[in-house]
Amino acid sequence: MNYKVLAYITAYNDYFALNRCIDGLINQTYKIDYLLIVDNSSRPIPIQKLGNNLSIEVQHHPENIGVAGGLTLGIQYAIHKKFDFIWLFDQDSTPYENALENLIYFYDKYINKSEIGILSCAVQDRETGQINCGFIYKNYRFYQQQIDSRKAVYECDAVITSGTLLNCHAAKEIGLPNESLFMDAVDFDYCMKLRKQDYKIFTVCNAKINHRFGNSKSIQLFNRTKFIYLYSSLRYFYVHRNHTYLETRLAKNCLFFIISTFYRIFKSFRKIFVILLFEDSQRLLKIYACSKGTVDGLLGKLGKTWT
Repeated sequence: MNYKVLAYITAYNDYFALNRCIDGLINQTYKIDYLLIVDNSSRPIPIQKLGNNLSIEVQHHPENIGVAGGLTLGIQYAIHKKFDFIWLFDQDSTPYENALENLIYFYDKYINKSEIGILSCAVQDRETGQINCGFIYKNYRFYQQQIDSRKAVYECDAVITSGTLLNCHAAKEIGLPNESLFMDAVDFDYCMKLRKQDYKIFTVCNAKINHRFGNSKSIQLFNRTKFIYLYSSLRYFYVHRNHTYLETRLAKNCLFFIISTFYRIFKSFRKIFVILLFEDSQRLLKIYACSKGTVDGLLGKLGKTWT
Protein backbone atom coordinates (compact mmCIF):
# COMPACT_ATOMS: atom_id res chain seq x y z
CA MET A 1 0.00 0.00 0.00
CA ASN A 2 1.23 3.52 -0.74
CA TYR A 3 1.16 6.02 2.11
CA LYS A 4 1.37 9.79 1.96
CA VAL A 5 4.52 10.82 3.86
CA LEU A 6 5.61 14.30 4.93
CA ALA A 7 9.28 14.61 5.91
CA TYR A 8 10.15 17.34 8.41
CA ILE A 9 13.47 18.91 9.52
CA THR A 10 14.25 21.37 12.30
CA ALA A 11 17.23 23.46 11.14
CA TYR A 12 19.53 25.86 12.95
CA ASN A 13 22.66 27.62 11.65
CA ASP A 14 24.33 24.68 9.87
CA TYR A 15 24.33 24.66 6.06
CA PHE A 16 26.27 21.42 5.64
CA ALA A 17 24.28 19.38 8.16
CA LEU A 18 20.93 20.54 6.77
CA ASN A 19 21.78 19.82 3.15
CA ARG A 20 23.28 16.42 4.04
CA CYS A 21 20.00 15.53 5.77
CA ILE A 22 18.00 16.73 2.75
CA ASP A 23 20.21 14.61 0.49
CA GLY A 24 19.44 11.54 2.58
CA LEU A 25 15.71 12.18 2.37
CA ILE A 26 15.72 12.80 -1.36
CA ASN A 27 17.51 9.49 -2.01
CA GLN A 28 15.03 7.30 -0.13
CA THR A 29 13.90 4.14 -1.93
CA TYR A 30 10.35 4.80 -0.64
CA LYS A 31 9.02 8.06 -2.05
CA ILE A 32 8.54 11.03 0.26
CA ASP A 33 5.71 13.27 -0.91
CA TYR A 34 6.76 16.59 0.59
CA LEU A 35 9.52 18.11 2.73
CA LEU A 36 8.84 20.82 5.29
CA ILE A 37 11.77 22.62 6.94
CA VAL A 38 11.49 24.95 9.92
CA ASP A 39 14.62 27.10 9.90
CA ASN A 40 15.26 28.73 13.29
CA SER A 41 18.45 30.44 12.14
CA SER A 42 18.91 34.20 12.38
CA ARG A 43 19.53 34.20 8.61
CA PRO A 44 17.95 31.68 6.21
CA ILE A 45 20.12 28.66 5.40
CA PRO A 46 20.52 28.23 1.60
CA ILE A 47 18.93 25.02 0.34
CA GLN A 48 20.86 23.05 -2.25
CA LYS A 49 18.47 21.66 -4.88
CA LEU A 50 19.65 18.16 -5.71
CA GLY A 51 17.85 17.28 -8.91
CA ASN A 52 14.79 15.58 -7.47
CA ASN A 53 11.08 16.34 -7.93
CA LEU A 54 10.49 16.44 -4.19
CA SER A 55 8.69 19.65 -3.23
CA ILE A 56 10.42 21.55 -0.43
CA GLU A 57 8.85 24.26 1.73
CA VAL A 58 10.94 26.31 4.16
CA GLN A 59 9.41 28.32 6.98
CA HIS A 60 11.93 30.77 8.44
CA HIS A 61 11.60 31.70 12.13
CA PRO A 62 14.53 33.97 13.08
CA GLU A 63 13.02 34.44 16.55
CA ASN A 64 13.84 30.73 17.10
CA ILE A 65 10.73 28.80 18.10
CA GLY A 66 12.85 25.86 19.21
CA VAL A 67 12.49 22.16 18.56
CA ALA A 68 9.09 22.09 20.27
CA GLY A 69 7.68 24.97 18.24
CA GLY A 70 8.95 23.48 15.01
CA LEU A 71 7.54 20.04 15.75
CA THR A 72 4.20 21.61 16.59
CA LEU A 73 4.09 23.36 13.21
CA GLY A 74 5.15 20.18 11.41
CA ILE A 75 2.55 17.98 13.07
CA GLN A 76 -0.21 20.55 12.53
CA TYR A 77 0.79 20.80 8.86
CA ALA A 78 0.77 17.01 8.40
CA ILE A 79 -2.66 16.63 9.99
CA HIS A 80 -4.16 19.57 8.07
CA LYS A 81 -2.81 18.29 4.74
CA LYS A 82 -4.04 14.75 5.51
CA PHE A 83 -0.69 12.96 5.42
CA ASP A 84 -0.60 9.40 6.74
CA PHE A 85 2.80 9.87 8.39
CA ILE A 86 5.24 12.61 9.28
CA TRP A 87 8.90 11.53 9.34
CA LEU A 88 10.66 13.75 11.86
CA PHE A 89 14.30 14.87 11.76
CA ASP A 90 16.68 17.43 13.06
CA GLN A 91 19.49 18.54 10.80
CA ASP A 92 22.18 16.41 12.49
CA SER A 93 20.82 13.16 11.03
CA THR A 94 21.25 11.32 7.73
CA PRO A 95 19.00 8.33 6.98
CA TYR A 96 20.18 5.25 5.08
CA GLU A 97 18.49 5.16 1.68
CA ASN A 98 16.21 2.23 2.60
CA ALA A 99 15.28 3.50 6.08
CA LEU A 100 11.77 4.67 5.25
CA GLU A 101 11.08 1.62 3.09
CA ASN A 102 11.95 -0.67 6.01
CA LEU A 103 9.76 1.29 8.43
CA ILE A 104 6.79 1.09 6.04
CA TYR A 105 7.43 -2.62 5.45
CA PHE A 106 7.17 -3.28 9.20
CA TYR A 107 3.99 -1.21 9.40
CA ASP A 108 2.41 -3.12 6.51
CA LYS A 109 3.18 -6.48 8.13
CA TYR A 110 1.94 -5.46 11.59
CA ILE A 111 -1.53 -6.86 12.24
CA ASN A 112 -3.03 -4.20 14.54
CA LYS A 113 -1.89 -1.07 12.72
CA SER A 114 -4.14 1.20 14.80
CA GLU A 115 -1.94 0.41 17.84
CA ILE A 116 1.16 1.99 16.31
CA GLY A 117 2.00 5.54 17.33
CA ILE A 118 5.64 5.71 16.26
CA LEU A 119 8.07 3.63 14.26
CA SER A 120 11.64 4.77 14.84
CA CYS A 121 14.98 4.10 13.19
CA ALA A 122 17.98 2.62 14.94
CA VAL A 123 20.24 5.61 15.54
CA GLN A 124 24.01 5.28 15.14
CA ASP A 125 26.25 8.01 16.50
CA ARG A 126 28.21 9.45 13.59
CA GLU A 127 31.32 9.97 15.75
CA THR A 128 31.38 7.07 18.22
CA GLY A 129 29.54 4.34 16.31
CA GLN A 130 27.31 3.62 19.30
CA ILE A 131 23.74 2.53 18.51
CA ASN A 132 20.58 3.74 20.23
CA CYS A 133 17.35 1.75 19.95
CA GLY A 134 15.15 3.76 22.26
CA PHE A 135 14.41 4.09 25.97
CA ILE A 136 12.24 2.53 28.68
CA TYR A 137 10.85 4.54 31.58
CA LYS A 138 10.91 2.54 34.81
CA ASN A 139 9.77 3.88 38.18
CA TYR A 140 11.72 7.13 38.26
CA ARG A 141 13.95 7.49 35.19
CA PHE A 142 14.60 6.57 31.56
CA TYR A 143 16.89 3.65 30.75
CA GLN A 144 18.48 3.17 27.35
CA GLN A 145 17.64 -0.13 25.68
CA GLN A 146 20.40 -2.70 25.93
CA ILE A 147 21.41 -3.74 22.42
CA ASP A 148 20.90 -7.40 21.54
CA SER A 149 22.17 -8.34 18.06
CA ARG A 150 19.54 -11.08 17.84
CA LYS A 151 16.63 -8.63 18.06
CA ALA A 152 15.13 -7.05 14.95
CA VAL A 153 12.63 -4.80 16.78
CA TYR A 154 12.50 -3.11 20.19
CA GLU A 155 9.32 -1.93 21.86
CA CYS A 156 10.06 1.36 23.64
CA ASP A 157 8.56 4.06 25.79
CA ALA A 158 10.53 6.86 24.13
CA VAL A 159 12.76 7.55 21.14
CA ILE A 160 14.68 10.62 19.96
CA THR A 161 13.08 12.91 17.38
CA SER A 162 15.32 12.07 14.45
CA GLY A 163 14.13 9.08 12.47
CA THR A 164 10.69 9.06 14.11
CA LEU A 165 7.87 8.07 11.76
CA LEU A 166 4.78 9.44 13.50
CA ASN A 167 1.36 8.03 12.65
CA CYS A 168 -0.80 11.10 11.96
CA HIS A 169 -3.94 9.28 13.08
CA ALA A 170 -2.39 8.84 16.53
CA ALA A 171 -1.15 12.44 16.49
CA LYS A 172 -4.73 13.67 16.08
CA GLU A 173 -5.70 11.87 19.30
CA ILE A 174 -2.97 13.03 21.68
CA GLY A 175 -2.54 16.70 20.86
CA LEU A 176 0.63 18.66 20.18
CA PRO A 177 4.13 18.76 21.75
CA ASN A 178 4.70 20.79 24.89
CA GLU A 179 6.12 24.03 23.48
CA SER A 180 7.19 25.23 26.93
CA LEU A 181 10.00 22.64 26.84
CA PHE A 182 11.48 24.57 23.88
CA MET A 183 14.27 22.03 23.16
CA ASP A 184 15.50 18.70 24.60
CA ALA A 185 13.19 16.01 26.01
CA VAL A 186 10.37 17.32 23.79
CA ASP A 187 10.45 13.96 22.02
CA PHE A 188 10.40 11.97 25.30
CA ASP A 189 7.45 13.95 26.61
CA TYR A 190 5.52 13.45 23.36
CA CYS A 191 6.28 9.72 23.32
CA MET A 192 4.99 9.34 26.87
CA LYS A 193 1.73 11.02 25.83
CA LEU A 194 1.39 8.34 23.17
CA ARG A 195 2.16 5.58 25.66
CA LYS A 196 -0.42 6.99 28.09
CA GLN A 197 -3.03 6.50 25.36
CA ASP A 198 -1.76 2.91 24.83
CA TYR A 199 -0.09 3.56 21.49
CA LYS A 200 2.94 1.41 20.77
CA ILE A 201 6.41 2.69 19.89
CA PHE A 202 8.86 0.46 18.06
CA THR A 203 12.46 0.83 16.95
CA VAL A 204 12.99 -1.10 13.71
CA CYS A 205 16.65 -2.15 13.59
CA ASN A 206 17.05 -2.50 9.82
CA ALA A 207 15.88 1.11 9.40
CA LYS A 208 18.98 3.14 10.25
CA ILE A 209 20.16 6.71 10.48
CA ASN A 210 23.46 8.33 11.33
CA HIS A 211 23.17 11.07 13.93
CA ARG A 212 25.43 13.50 15.75
CA PHE A 213 24.49 13.64 19.43
CA GLY A 214 27.05 16.28 20.36
CA ASN A 215 30.76 16.85 20.71
CA SER A 216 31.94 13.43 21.84
CA LYS A 217 35.11 12.64 23.72
CA SER A 218 36.49 9.19 24.62
CA ILE A 219 37.89 8.63 28.11
CA GLN A 220 39.36 5.62 29.91
CA LEU A 221 37.44 4.63 33.05
CA PHE A 222 38.32 1.45 34.97
CA ASN A 223 40.16 0.11 31.91
CA ARG A 224 37.12 0.66 29.72
CA THR A 225 36.55 3.23 26.99
CA LYS A 226 33.59 5.50 27.71
CA PHE A 227 32.19 8.35 25.64
CA ILE A 228 31.08 11.66 27.10
CA TYR A 229 29.25 14.48 25.31
CA LEU A 230 30.09 18.15 25.68
CA TYR A 231 27.61 20.90 24.86
CA SER A 232 27.10 24.64 24.89
CA SER A 233 25.92 26.22 28.14
CA LEU A 234 22.50 26.75 26.55
CA ARG A 235 22.18 23.06 25.72
CA TYR A 236 23.33 22.01 29.21
CA PHE A 237 20.58 24.15 30.68
CA TYR A 238 17.76 22.67 28.61
CA VAL A 239 19.01 19.09 28.97
CA HIS A 240 19.04 19.29 32.76
CA ARG A 241 15.89 21.36 33.12
CA ASN A 242 13.67 19.33 30.84
CA HIS A 243 14.84 15.86 31.80
CA THR A 244 14.58 16.79 35.48
CA TYR A 245 11.07 18.11 34.94
CA LEU A 246 9.93 15.12 32.91
CA GLU A 247 11.46 12.28 34.92
CA THR A 248 10.27 13.62 38.28
CA ARG A 249 6.73 14.23 36.97
CA LEU A 250 6.54 10.71 35.54
CA ALA A 251 7.56 9.09 38.85
CA LYS A 252 5.17 6.28 39.79
CA ASN A 253 4.55 7.41 43.37
CA CYS A 254 5.80 9.73 46.11
CA LEU A 255 8.77 7.50 46.98
CA PHE A 256 9.92 7.33 43.39
CA PHE A 257 9.42 11.09 43.05
CA ILE A 258 11.89 11.58 45.91
CA ILE A 259 14.31 9.07 44.38
CA SER A 260 13.96 10.77 41.00
CA THR A 261 14.71 14.16 42.57
CA PHE A 262 17.92 12.90 44.16
CA TYR A 263 18.84 11.08 40.96
CA ARG A 264 18.53 14.27 38.91
CA ILE A 265 20.62 16.19 41.47
CA PHE A 266 23.23 13.43 41.25
CA LYS A 267 23.18 13.70 37.44
CA SER A 268 23.81 17.43 37.72
CA PHE A 269 26.79 16.98 40.07
CA ARG A 270 28.19 14.25 37.84
CA LYS A 271 28.00 16.50 34.79
CA ILE A 272 29.62 19.35 36.72
CA PHE A 273 32.51 16.98 37.51
CA VAL A 274 32.81 16.16 33.78
CA ILE A 275 32.77 19.89 32.91
CA LEU A 276 35.58 20.61 35.37
CA LEU A 277 37.71 17.82 33.95
CA PHE A 278 37.05 17.98 30.22
CA GLU A 279 35.53 21.29 29.10
CA ASP A 280 38.00 23.73 27.57
CA SER A 281 36.05 26.96 27.95
CA GLN A 282 33.25 28.69 29.91
CA ARG A 283 33.38 26.14 32.72
CA LEU A 284 31.69 28.39 35.29
CA LEU A 285 28.87 29.31 32.91
CA LYS A 286 28.28 25.66 32.04
CA ILE A 287 28.27 24.65 35.71
CA TYR A 288 25.71 27.39 36.32
CA ALA A 289 23.64 26.11 33.38
CA CYS A 290 23.49 22.57 34.78
CA SER A 291 22.65 23.80 38.28
CA LYS A 292 20.01 26.30 37.19
CA GLY A 293 18.49 23.77 34.77
CA THR A 294 18.11 21.18 37.52
CA VAL A 295 16.55 23.67 39.94
CA ASP A 296 14.16 25.07 37.31
CA GLY A 297 13.16 21.54 36.35
CA LEU A 298 12.35 20.64 39.94
CA LEU A 299 10.35 23.85 40.31
CA GLY A 300 8.56 23.33 36.99
CA LYS A 301 9.83 26.61 35.59
CA LEU A 302 9.56 26.05 31.83
CA GLY A 303 9.46 28.23 28.72
CA LYS A 304 12.16 29.85 26.60
CA THR A 305 14.24 30.85 29.60
CA TRP A 306 17.95 30.71 30.28
CA THR A 307 19.87 33.57 31.92
